Amino acid sequence: MPAMTRRISAAGVVLVLLVGGVLAGCSSDDDSGSASKPTTTAAGATTSTTAKGTEYSRTPFLDAPKGKLEDVDCWWDLGEVDPSVTVKCQTLTVPADWGDPDSSDKVVLPVATLHKDGVPTDGSPVVILHGGPGGALLVDAPASVSKGPLVAQHDLVLYDQRGSGRAEPSLNCPEKEQAVMDALTTTDPVAVELKRNVEATQACRDRLVGDGIDLNDYNTIASVNDLDALRDALGFEKWNVNGGSYGTRLGLAYARQHPDRVRALALDSVYPTQVGDLDRAVNNPPRALERLVDECSGDADCKAAFPDLAKTVDDAAKALDDKPGEVTLKLTFAGKEQEKTYHVVGSDFRSGMYAALYQNAIIPLIPKVIGDVANGDYGILPTYLQTAGPLLTGLSEGAYLSIDCADSGRLLDGATAEDVVGDGEFFIYAMALAQTFCSQWDVAPLPPSFNEPAVPDVPTIIFAGTLDPVTPYTDSKEQAEAMPNAKFVLAPRGGHGDAGFDDCTRKAFMDFLADPSADLPACVKDLQAPKFILGG
Repeated sequence: MPAMTRRISAAGVVLVLLVGGVLAGCSSDDDSGSASKPTTTAAGATTSTTAKGTEYSRTPFLDAPKGKLEDVDCWWDLGEVDPSVTVKCQTLTVPADWGDPDSSDKVVLPVATLHKDGVPTDGSPVVILHGGPGGALLVDAPASVSKGPLVAQHDLVLYDQRGSGRAEPSLNCPEKEQAVMDALTTTDPVAVELKRNVEATQACRDRLVGDGIDLNDYNTIASVNDLDALRDALGFEKWNVNGGSYGTRLGLAYARQHPDRVRALALDSVYPTQVGDLDRAVNNPPRALERLVDECSGDADCKAAFPDLAKTVDDAAKALDDKPGEVTLKLTFAGKEQEKTYHVVGSDFRSGMYAALYQNAIIPLIPKVIGDVANGDYGILPTYLQTAGPLLTGLSEGAYLSIDCADSGRLLDGATAEDVVGDGEFFIYAMALAQTFCSQWDVAPLPPSFNEPAVPDVPTIIFAGTLDPVTPYTDSKEQAEAMPNAKFVLAPRGGHGDAGFDDCTRKAFMDFLADPSADLPACVKDLQAPKFILGG
């Protein structure tokens, strides 16, 4: 592998942030499992200090958290929403610190409930948990959701988690967005670019703390309390919980704490409670590309077209290192439209291919794209950057850092930004990864009990894809095998997010929510991998 001048690609991080987790979902590889001692009951309230003096978060799990739900005008034009679907907009006000519910410091969460004409209101509502942490569901009107099959059978509850999207206060970090995008315009040494990003991250932290925000109030235990306060405020005794990427971690933690309040648990691309160490942060990208190479080698047509795909990847990266791709674009980030000239080098390309593995629609094209770039055809680069820019800056970075570092920072054993970045081969990936900055972000970790595997005894269906780069399918498989009442659906050559892989997985998802005790449809045994598109 040739030496890289700096960072990884925009698209790499970018597509990751898109589905949640986004990079937050760094997880296990195919060769090593994530299992340790499971817990089927609540992980317990946070405690004080360890024998070594580590101060753990004092955010408690509450049995009956309460919030104030109020009707509000919707935040967007509902003109594109299906006219047969009613959207009710509300806000849920909850304590910022669940350990001090009477404090004047509050968090306000936006909530939208969707009801389609003819669907029984006393049926089985579904709450959707977005990824990230730091993603969102309510930045835009839920037009596409209103036209999907799920709302035709269930009332849907959408909300933005604390610190994210339209929630108040916002933990978005335009300082960090600017630094990450600026890094894509230079070929400065790794140490120089890392320093800029560390300073930008610190600037965001200082601003948030200066605004009176206690970053220790943002973790998955707090979000579990928020979620149950929302259930209670909406008047549901039980509901269906559906999460993807980081949303699976929140869903598992919620079901572990409140199994009696979950009718069914649907998880897509599991990010288990027990993962988040340095090995995963550093090695997920190269391992994901290795799995792609193995997939091509095992496919007769792909192997005939690319007898050594690993070498073709190296050739493409070298071509870009020798002659970087140069693209001038106007992109909107850090709150404004900016025209900049971006330079795509080999490390950018590698991470872009890593990120492309997120999307089922793109996976069949990846070997051909690699071959084209290796042959000097850079026609993909403008699209690559136009996709990358908005996604790279679309997360609420402060929420992501606070929550993921509280949840999993303890597992890093004090790793620094330099430890995660290494020689800079995947620099931009590292700049968008919470683990890189956990030692700097400095939030109290959740106690070790949180990081025990969560295996609640509730009806569960789990989806995974064999090429998922950020939450490798072995984690999802192990999660299903460890749970007492779980079904597992594996999408061959699938990426990150596979409940919608094809008609069969969609049927499995809908059938499960209709009757969680029903068997999986027979078709899941014969799911077909999409063919690689190698010509044209």
